Amino acid sequence: MKFKEITTKPEAELKKMLEEMRNEAYVLKMKISLGESKTTHKLKILKKDIARIMTKLSNSNKV
Repeated sequence: MKFKEITTKPEAELKKMLEEMRNEAYVLKMKISLGESKTTHKLKILKKDIARIMTKLSNSNKV
């Protein structure tokens, strides 16, 4: 997800997306550790998207 896409969404939707992504990352982490999933690159992408959303939320709180 690009940062431009994140900036156009309302704060409530971003918080919902953040929670969903965190849950998805947790499940994926468990699958990787159990050897059920070989797609480790998806975890990296999820972590970056989570960081982008958190950055946007923290910047909107400061202003």
